[in-house]
Amino acid sequence: MNASEGLKDYMKCISMFFCDLERPLKVGKTEINTLLHILSGVTDFRMPGKIVYRIENLLAVCFILALKGEFHSFSYAATYIRVWEDEFVSLGLVEKGKLPSHDTFRRVLGHLDANGLRDAFVKRIGPFLEKMASLDEGMRNKYRLLSGDGKTFSGSGRKDGTANLNVFNIFNASTSVCLSSVPLTDKDSEIPEFQRMLPKYDLRKTIVTADALHCQRETCRIVTSHKGHYAFKVKGNMKSLHEEIISSFEDGKAPVSGFSHNECDYEFLKVKDIISDVGWPSAKTYVRMVSHKRKDQKNYNPEYQYFVSSLSENMLIAEAIDNRWQIEDDLHYFKDTFLAEDCCTFMDGNAVKVMAILNNIVFSFYRIATAMMGYSSMMETKIRFKDRPLELIALVVPMLKAKNVSDLIKANMKGRKNPE
Repeated sequence: MNASEGLKDYMKCISMFFCDLERPLKVGKTEINTLLHILSGVTDFRMPGKIVYRIENLLAVCFILALKGEFHSFSYAATYIRVWEDEFVSLGLVEKGKLPSHDTFRRVLGHLDANGLRDAFVKRIGPFLEKMASLDEGMRNKYRLLSGDGKTFSGSGRKDGTANLNVFNIFNASTSVCLSSVPLTDKDSEIPEFQRMLPKYDLRKTIVTADALHCQRETCRIVTSHKGHYAFKVKGNMKSLHEEIISSFEDGKAPVSGFSHNECDYEFLKVKDIISDVGWPSAKTYVRMVSHKRKDQKNYNPEYQYFVSSLSENMLIAEAIDNRWQIEDDLHYFKDTFLAEDCCTFMDGNAVKVMAILNNIVFSFYRIATAMMGYSSMMETKIRFKDRPLELIALVVPMLKAKNVSDLIKANMKGRKNPE
């Protein structure tokens, strides 16, 4: 969870609300039925009359395996169901002696509407998070942080020269929800994909961040034309801008302000105070930053990093820069370590997309559970639920029902102050 002052932190609101509640975990078929109802919103591409396993049942099986961090291959999924057949039969997900094969999983994930799977959950998680945030009046004027970054599926390539797929993610760091995951064949394809997707979101009160690859004129123009703001790192790929920022700080002609924030030293220079030869779209502030977060490591060698932003509020810029790698440090790290995404052996692009989205949902569940349980880290949540995925479902899934959330708030807000 970020400790920002101007950026929204929905997880903090959840944690503040649930910290005083008694939370008995009740495991039962009711929660599985609610999960199946959510998954039933995913369109079934198969021909009626030829369906052996309901699409929501197959997806529920995949989801349970993913919650355990054990959905790596189609063969493994089929084997796992065979070994734990009685458990899945008791949950009503499969019939005794009638188990899906690895080919069934391969065909379903290869043709499934991945965006439908994403929307089935995002449209439930979103209202819950907004409801929690509405309890804190201080959240109303804060910004959210939207980050873009690619992640390689290292197991999707082959020795015959088939390259690994690069999945480009757009992540709402304020809600810990991944909004989009698209498989791409190379890193450079991220630029047009980001530019294609950004106009689809409401960018008001939003700060967009990404690595230096995405410091592009057109990307910045798209963000600001849709009422958003950006804070991008600048490197040699934008030579003129990079050189102008460096020289503007070094020549001492324009006033520079600065402060330290979260083990980083920041200096800010307003573009209006210099004669810009670059004319970067809507640029208001140049930033020079030195990070000391690795000062205890042997290879500590701090160097200047440079940024450009359409924002004028220095602290907000510093928060955005400081939190820009939540997509890497939180989402991608969780998927690499706990979910072992690099062990995924899928080659089909759609199957990879489904897997990425499934893992994104798992990440959101663990983040929400961490806030609800009041744990200080995701590690505690993983220890608690890794071998007890049904309890995690029982904790989070009921919160995806609007009525449940409204009733819970109504019952527990009497005499309580709003989170601060």
